Parts: sequence; C-alpha cells; structure tokens
Amino acid sequence: MEDSIEKRTWPPDEENASRRDLATLTQGDLSLRALARQARQLANRAFNGAGQPIIEREAMEAFLKALPLNLKREVLRTRTTTLETAWEEAERHHQLMKTLPPTPVIVAATEQPAPSRLDQLESTIAALQRHLLKRQHRRATQDTRTAS
Repeated sequence: MEDSIEKRTWPPDEENASRRDLATLTQGDLSLRALARQARQLANRAFNGAGQPIIEREAMEAFLKALPLNLKREVLRTRTTTLETAWEEAERHHQLMKTLPPTPVIVAATEQPAPSRLDQLESTIAALQRHLLKRQHRRATQDTRTAS
C-alpha cells in the first residue's frame, strides 16, 4: 500500500487545505484501502517536512477517525502503530463482519426502558407531594404539642 509520494515542498495554502481535509476526512464511498491512501496523501501534504513519524501518526489518526465505530474499536484493540497495519486490521475485521451473522441483542429481564419525560414529571410530582405531606404532618404535630 505504500505510495511513492515524491518529496517536494507544498505551498502553505495547500498545506493548510490538506490539514483541513485531513481533519475532516470521512470514508464515504471510499474503500478502506482508498481511505488509507487518501489519509497518507493528505498527511504528506499537510505535514510536509515534519518527519515521517509525525506524518505516519497523523495519517493513522485521520484514518482511524474516519472509520465506522465498530471497525475503529477493533483496530484500536490491536494497538497497531502504523497506517499499513491499521488498514490491514480494518480490512480483516471488515471481512469478518461481512461473513458472521449479526449478534442477537439480548435484553435482561431486569432492564427497564428509559423513563419517558412524562414518567419523570410524574415521579417529580409524587416526590413533591410526599415532601409536602411530611411537612404538613410535622406542622400538625408541632401545633398539637404547642396547644397542650
């Protein structure tokens, strides 16, 4: 996958545009391979002269950021350090995900659905009513003590 990008100096405007494009890189219709290539090309232009380790890191971060969350999670688990191996891992997991049946979602019987806004309001009203009843009871008790 290593692209041979010739070493040359890019104009500052093109470097800035490449940095912007790298920061907003998305997969869209690109294959994983094309996404990795795009990340490398943009990083080469955006960080021209910064040194290969920086370019590699920036390309890999942009590639990972552009991946769907499930693939990104799997690639990060491998603790890969290069764009090449990140792409290979993403491709491998992508192929696995295509061949495996979807995992059924099992909901435990004890789980409750998130309360609706109406449920939250009713719960708040009930708590306020309990608070007011306790307060009235305390006052009534105090009044009977002072009357005696």
